[in-house]
Amino acid sequence: GSHAGLKLLSSSYRRMAKGTKLEVLQNLSCLVVSAIIFPLYYVSSKKLDQSARERFEGYSRTCHNALLLHSGQCIYETSTYLFQKKGLEFYLHHVLVLVNYFDVLRTGTMQYFAAKDGIVEGTNVPLCMVTLLRLFGKSDHPLYAANGLGLWVLFLALRIVNLPLVIKQWREDLSSKEGKDCWERNSTLAKYTAMPTTAILWLLSLAWMIPITSGLLK
Repeated sequence: GSHAGLKLLSSSYRRMAKGTKLEVLQNLSCLVVSAIIFPLYYVSSKKLDQSARERFEGYSRTCHNALLLHSGQCIYETSTYLFQKKGLEFYLHHVLVLVNYFDVLRTGTMQYFAAKDGIVEGTNVPLCMVTLLRLFGKSDHPLYAANGLGLWVLFLALRIVNLPLVIKQWREDLSSKEGKDCWERNSTLAKYTAMPTTAILWLLSLAWMIPITSGLLK
C-alpha cells in the first residue's frame, strides 16, 4: 500500500533505486509503529509501577498489545536488513528484544520492565523523520534540524538515562523480600536475560549517541 501510494504521488520515490525504496518503506513503517507503541509503553509502565510485585507480576492489556506490535515490527525490520548493508549490532538489537519479549508475551509477567525498555522506541520517531528527509533530498528542510535536535534529546532521556534507571529499579526490587519472592515464583527465561539485555542496549545506545551528537554539531 505504501509503495503504491508513494509511487503514484512522489516523483522522487519513483527515481529511487530499489534498495533505497525499501529503506523508505522500512522507515515509514518504523515511524508509524514507534509513534503508536511509545505512548502505550509509557502508560503501561506508569500503571504497573506500584510495587515490586506489580512490576514483576502485574498485567496490562495495553502493554501486551504494544509488545505484539513491537515484536511484529522487529521481525519485519530484521527481514529487510537482509537486503540492506546493516551492521551486526542491528541484528543483535532485534534478536535480544525478541528473545525477551516472546517470553513476556507467553507468561504475561515482567511487563513493567519490558515496557520501560520499550520506551526507548520513542527515539525512532525523530530518527525515522531525519532518515526519510535525507532519502528524499530534504536535508536543508527546517524539519530536518528540528528532528535532529529532538533525536538527541530523546536519545539522552529515553536511552542513556532511562536504561540505567531500569537496572537500578530491578536491583532494588530484588533486594526486598517481596521482590525475591516474585523472582522465585517467576518461570520466565527473561528473568535471567532482561537485565543483561538492558545493559547491552545501553552500551549500544552509547555507541550510537556518538554519531548522533556529531551530526547535531555539524
